Amino acid sequence: MNDKPWSELRGHVAVLRRRKWFLLVVTAAATSGVLFYAFLRTPVYESNAEVLVRPIALVRVGPPAPIWPARLRGLNRPHP
Repeated sequence: MNDKPWSELRGHVAVLRRRKWFLLVVTAAATSGVLFYAFLRTPVYESNAEVLVRPIALVRVGPPAPIWPARLRGLNRPHP
């Protein structure tokens, strides 16, 4: 059985455990610096908008269409 890959992995994990506070402090400092820069930086907002509307003529031809087709209109009525 070859334990070399596992022993290397254990070695790397041991180093990370020994240096965990250093890694946490560096990560927290970098995150804090980026957040400080992002929130205190002057925001730059720029926007352009153009609405193009072409008028259309609505022409009504005949009576409005029924909401329910004729064969379904009597479904709500009680049967005699």
